[in-house]
Amino acid sequence: MRKPPFFHTVSSTAFLRPDPDVPARIRKAAAALRALPREALTPSEAWIEDNAAPLLREASARIREARQLPPLPAMSGVPRALLLARKICAADDEEIDEGLVLLRRFFPARPLPRLQVEHLTDERRTLAVVPTLLTSPRQALRAAHHLAVLHCADPEMDCLLLSDFADSLRETEPEDEGVLSALRESISALNERFGGGFLCLHRARQWDAQQQRFTGRERKRGALESLNRLLVGREQEDRFLYASCPPDTLKNRYAYVITLDADTFLPPGAARQLAGAMEHPLQKGRVAVIQPRMEAAPDRVKTRTQKWLGGRGGTDPYHLAVQDVYQDVMDAGSFVGKGIYAPRLWLERLEGRLPPGRLLSHDLIEGEIAGCALAEDIALFDGHPARLAGWQKRLERWTRGDWQLLPFLRDRRLSLLSRHKIWDNLRFSLVPASRLALLSLVAARLPLLIPLALPWPAS
Repeated sequence: MRKPPFFHTVSSTAFLRPDPDVPARIRKAAAALRALPREALTPSEAWIEDNAAPLLREASARIREARQLPPLPAMSGVPRALLLARKICAADDEEIDEGLVLLRRFFPARPLPRLQVEHLTDERRTLAVVPTLLTSPRQALRAAHHLAVLHCADPEMDCLLLSDFADSLRETEPEDEGVLSALRESISALNERFGGGFLCLHRARQWDAQQQRFTGRERKRGALESLNRLLVGREQEDRFLYASCPPDTLKNRYAYVITLDADTFLPPGAARQLAGAMEHPLQKGRVAVIQPRMEAAPDRVKTRTQKWLGGRGGTDPYHLAVQDVYQDVMDAGSFVGKGIYAPRLWLERLEGRLPPGRLLSHDLIEGEIAGCALAEDIALFDGHPARLAGWQKRLERWTRGDWQLLPFLRDRRLSLLSRHKIWDNLRFSLVPASRLALLSLVAARLPLLIPLALPWPAS
């Protein structure tokens, strides 16, 4: 097929590099096209004559506007910074996955070794802990129901609800007593129904000078720290408004703690598998925490937001595909807040390492300091926000927490791999902003390539 005269006179290079002669070339091409007799035109040329004239006029106007703009600086200032950000930040997930496929050929998956544990008794006694915020009596009853579900997964495992009130400008609120009453009744009913095994510790609010409000000290991290100190017999600084048992009786009672979120489900047998992994000689005393694989809970996928965003960023907040490579190649996993740990070893390694009141996202850095392994063949099931607004709030919270770890990049006590994980999270958080900035720059400084995007029909 013979190309229309337009292609002979106006090339893509002319549009990518503004040329003062381009409008004249467009007019010349259009005139040459109109001078041809109708019967001599090919279907493509006839279509151009009938439909492309308005688009050509708009392209000429765009080019004239581009000629009036100041020239682009020669790789200095904002463009240089944006291109540098594009190099650093814009590695797509697809590109990472392709590299992982190649890496897998040389380093196949290695399941974490574990012992076969039949019972969670004596030296392997395990406690499942659910840190949560309670804002109403109904939420307290829902949290108690979640404990019952966890207990059914392994009746030999005790379950503890580690709860706090919501933040407030006052130390006490009128609805606090209703929440405490619902906790007492629900925990008592569960112990009566199942014959024991259910515990609850509810902390009082403390004044936070940085946030200028009353809140649970250090939130989830502070609650788990107080629990760990009780388990090993150390003093702790929190005051409990409700304790289903005397806190001192928890001393040396449990060898391992499984920490879960309020929307995390423990499959039957998973607790014994995690305890067996901690008991294996290759892990015992070397790592303080084992992170299982996280999967989306199928019964929680109900809205479009959960279907579209329930994968990476939902159940994989720190990219479990990359973590598999970390475990298989470097023999080191990444902690994302749900897993089993040894409280005594955990406290010993984290003593004095984290600044108080400065970390919102503490799971990753705690796992890197204490030592973490990934159990790829043990799965827990996690929930996901049902609405886009909830997903955005959670992403914002994760991003803020990741940037709070920025000072740890200079901590020489951390391994190079640990600092790389922190840097990779920071890089990943900059990818959306980097892409938006580059698209804005292109839209503002370059003309639209309309003629190059025309749907030319086949002859």
